[in-house]
Amino acid sequence: MQVTPRRLAILRYLAEQRVLTAKQLALLLPAPEKAIRGHTRALYDAGLLDVIAVSRLALTGSEAINDSSLLFGSAPNLYVLTRDGRNLLFEGGLISKEQRERQSPKYGPRNSFYLAHELAIRDVFVWLEQSRRIWESEPAQWHEAKEAYLTLPATQSTSACELHPDAWFQVGLGSLAPGRKLSAFVEVDRGTERGVTRWREKVLGYYGLFATPSLIPAVLGTTRTRVIVTVPDAVRRDSLAAQIGDITGESGIAQHFYLVVASDLSPSVWSAPLWQQPNQAALVPLLPPAITKGSLP
Repeated sequence: MQVTPRRLAILRYLAEQRVLTAKQLALLLPAPEKAIRGHTRALYDAGLLDVIAVSRLALTGSEAINDSSLLFGSAPNLYVLTRDGRNLLFEGGLISKEQRERQSPKYGPRNSFYLAHELAIRDVFVWLEQSRRIWESEPAQWHEAKEAYLTLPATQSTSACELHPDAWFQVGLGSLAPGRKLSAFVEVDRGTERGVTRWREKVLGYYGLFATPSLIPAVLGTTRTRVIVTVPDAVRRDSLAAQIGDITGESGIAQHFYLVVASDLSPSVWSAPLWQQPNQAALVPLLPPAITKGSLP
């Protein structure tokens, strides 16, 4: 089998993101999904990637009809690198030794439901890649899971704490705002949580960061950052924004949170009034018009 540039790109994305669907790969390359399936079949036959089959129920969102139809059929195929795939990239100098030794995730009946959350995080990465390609900017810094975790030291106003976002990124805005960069934490909410305990813990962690502005450059290397929260629908967006507003009160921390419906993520959503901030009545853009004039809030 010939490892064409497109097939090599598939392997490299899988090395970075660990698990992706054919649709996500099609958006990343970009290429027709049918063509992606042909490439992944060839890579599978060559032993360079594996296919994970899971039930429809494992990847079904909270908006799906709760009936027996969820028990039948398979979800879209998911792809992960094999050890041979990682070795090929390492020998070509395309990944580090650490990436080569990193084990591909193993999913089965006990943990397949976790996949939906993982793939929702990948959707944010896909959106970021699509956007920066249009802006003609360099690849984003992207850290997720433990690579994104922060240990915040105690300050005069806060105690030491751990901050565990789903991801954190920094991306140059390219032609949109030459010379400017934007950084943000990523939180994926699928509407499956009951109560406010989880979000109270998360918001208090962010309070430990935002309440002491000098910590941001110390731990992130940038002067400002946001918290992007994706949600399944507008109802959840509004209710979660209200929760965060209640938790933060009048501290001013709420201004750093931007909530958006996951299906609205597209390269044009950055400047569209589709983002909800806690304690604000109207939807706002993530990047206001002033950003293109050299003013990054």
